[in-house]
Amino acid sequence: MLLKLLGAVTLLWLVLANPLFIVAQTLTPVLDTAGQPLRPGPRYYIVPNASNRGGTVTLVTRNNSCPLFVGQENSVGAAGLPVIFSPDIPSPTIGESRDVAIRFDASTTCVQSTEWALESNPSSQERTLITTKIGNANRRLWLRIDRDANGYKLVFCPSNCPTCRFRCGDVGVYTEKSGRRILALYYPPALPVVFRKA
Repeated sequence: MLLKLLGAVTLLWLVLANPLFIVAQTLTPVLDTAGQPLRPGPRYYIVPNASNRGGTVTLVTRNNSCPLFVGQENSVGAAGLPVIFSPDIPSPTIGESRDVAIRFDASTTCVQSTEWALESNPSSQERTLITTKIGNANRRLWLRIDRDANGYKLVFCPSNCPTCRFRCGDVGVYTEKSGRRILALYYPPALPVVFRKA
């Protein structure tokens, strides 16, 4: 009886001392196209999981000026740019439905970060384009990777800001008159994606 009580107290102490213990036990990893868990650090391509949904995710310009936006190659099979994922809670793998920041592993002619950010306040009822970060003008964009019938989808519904006001929504594609494809919140349907290691 004393050993059982001691074991229970030890387990409780481990959980209270290290909340990541709980996260590690319930984490379902996002898998890449080779069936391996996504990891923070390595580079991956974000690829549509349907041939009629445009090309690999990349940086695009609107009106030939900065800032750069997160969009898609117009042609299927075009290389695109690799990204790096950073979970909000340190973890050896990227988990499904966990907050993650994304940045392109690339350099640009614009003097700005390649970390994903929002063009406008996500409390808006209108579609919100995904851009790249300029100084402190844009806050870090936290997205989730949720399982979808066609692979995965990117979802805006951060859990790490309980006082923030926003509405949750899937990431879809806004196609401009020019044919340029830009990733956007609140623009259904969700873009089904998979992740291919670079």
